[in-house]
Amino acid sequence: MTQLVRTELIELNLKARERKDAIIELTGRLEQQGYLFSKDGFLQDVFQREEIGNTAVGFGVAIPHGKSPEVKQTAIVYGRSELGIDWESVDEEPVHSVFLLAVPEEKASNEHLRILALLSRALINEDFRQQLLEAATSEEISELLNEVTQQKVIES
Repeated sequence: MTQLVRTELIELNLKARERKDAIIELTGRLEQQGYLFSKDGFLQDVFQREEIGNTAVGFGVAIPHGKSPEVKQTAIVYGRSELGIDWESVDEEPVHSVFLLAVPEEKASNEHLRILALLSRALINEDFRQQLLEAATSEEISELLNEVTQQKVIES
């Protein structure tokens, strides 16, 4: 699970203002970097998951995810929005940090849940969330996220 977040999968200035557009924008990063067999197929899987339940977790964070046969390799795309995105969050706050999780269907049961747990644990920490919002470069964000996931993997 090392290097799930690569600098080329980080968008510091999301243009989207709504949930659907943010997911499409971030999925474009996966497609550009060769992580998908089919962008449309992956989007369909993510949107089906969004219908089951809102993926905004509070604190200005959303973690949309898709377990899909259209994913070649597990990855996390991070997007940051200064203005905030309407995600219809339970806390009614706009989302500023979006983590789009893409997992191949055959790895979905274990890997998908472990990644969600690792992210959730890290994002509970207000200082960590603030560091993500204040990071000036994609490299800083990648380092922060990979450090947390690698540290947690070693501990488990």
